[in-house]
Amino acid sequence: MLFHRLQQCALAFRGRTVDLISENHLRKNRSRMKAEGAGLAVVNGNAENVGGQQVTGELNTMKLQAQCRCQRVGQGGLADAGNILDQQMSPRQQAGHCQPDLTFLAKNDVADLLDDLRDLRIHGGHCSVEWASDAEALVRHRQYDTLICTQFIQVVQNHVSTAYITHPDCLRHDIGGDHPESPARLTAIEQKIQATGMNARLVYFEAPLVSIEQLARVHDADYLVTIERSAPQSGIRMLDPDTAMNPYTLAAARRAAGAAVFATDLVIQGKAQNAFCAVRPPGHHAMRGRAMGFCVFNNVAVAAAHALEQYGLQRVAVADFDVHHGNGTEDIFQHDERVLMASVFQHPFYPGSGIEGRSERMVNIPLAAGSGSIQFRAAVEQYWLPAFERFQPEMLFISAGFDAHGDDDIAQLHLREDDYFWVTQQLKGVADRYAKSRIVAVLEGGYDLPALGRSVVTHLDALA
Repeated sequence: MLFHRLQQCALAFRGRTVDLISENHLRKNRSRMKAEGAGLAVVNGNAENVGGQQVTGELNTMKLQAQCRCQRVGQGGLADAGNILDQQMSPRQQAGHCQPDLTFLAKNDVADLLDDLRDLRIHGGHCSVEWASDAEALVRHRQYDTLICTQFIQVVQNHVSTAYITHPDCLRHDIGGDHPESPARLTAIEQKIQATGMNARLVYFEAPLVSIEQLARVHDADYLVTIERSAPQSGIRMLDPDTAMNPYTLAAARRAAGAAVFATDLVIQGKAQNAFCAVRPPGHHAMRGRAMGFCVFNNVAVAAAHALEQYGLQRVAVADFDVHHGNGTEDIFQHDERVLMASVFQHPFYPGSGIEGRSERMVNIPLAAGSGSIQFRAAVEQYWLPAFERFQPEMLFISAGFDAHGDDDIAQLHLREDDYFWVTQQLKGVADRYAKSRIVAVLEGGYDLPALGRSVVTHLDALA
């Protein structure tokens, strides 16, 4: 917990030290404290009033507003517990979006401060991406020493976490039976994230619904109408031999594409360095006017088009390491000179594409069944990386499919978790050099549940 962590390292400021009021003591004396592990506001100075934090708002906004009512800060000792306002949290606090009061951060040791920032979690939750701006406003309001203020803001702004975007609607798209693209995929991912503690390094968001305008950038208008009319009121309706809709599929598909758009907004606006969209149905097989391969809307294409049209980027790249060729993404962008697509996939294999359309912007590298780490890494190093160097994308999107894993029997490639970590690091290097570190990754395939959970956590470890 934050309090135990900070009790072990005094906060030095102007040659003085500060102690902490224990969490238990505060709960005992302030009956309205409702959140276990709630943050205490500690300042280096006598304070008449120190404002706490109230968490409000619905989960879909994902914005927690810190309310700091600091009247004045003088010299000397510890803030009186009686003057620390109550902290209340929404009943939905367990979704993990708690923003700690930052008034206690008043030290000039940047290395130690960074350690403390990594520990800033309340009740197992996650720090908001509003952190940097809130911290800056609070520190400037406190009027701390200019050097400390500058160092603190720099550390916080350089430590924006990876955004993790999902939505419960994505679990309701359930075709039933033994269909491999099942809700259990997202459950397996989340369970592995929690089991490994990866959740502490992520900022969780609920995906909004995509707009028709955003979809229409990459899908034909007639197709969008057809999909809406195809949504059944009950039962299952097949769109092709592999792709089906239940009454909740349309909402899930809108959330999946909406997550990718929202992730793009977060990253381009500097509210997160990168983002991962844990969504379904997947998208990279969806063409301009056709659903196929479990895919309804092409989520990564919607996101890339959003970056181009909404923000005016001139060059974006899509990296696709799913075991199947992303034929839908190629169909959408093959004539758009602003987009480079690089893919590695098993061939010959479903959907049978990826060979004829190769070009300097469609860097499709087929791998034979039985290929593993050596062939995969060679393809990335010999073809992907030089193409990225020539193209110099301003933002990087990843169709993150994990079905090339050796434990996944949907195909016959033999990648391991180390390969996903390695390729993510390579892509991060490209983004660092040319794209201001901006990456949005969107879940595609991956059907062996244990392997999927491990692979996604490994991918997130490399991103974060």
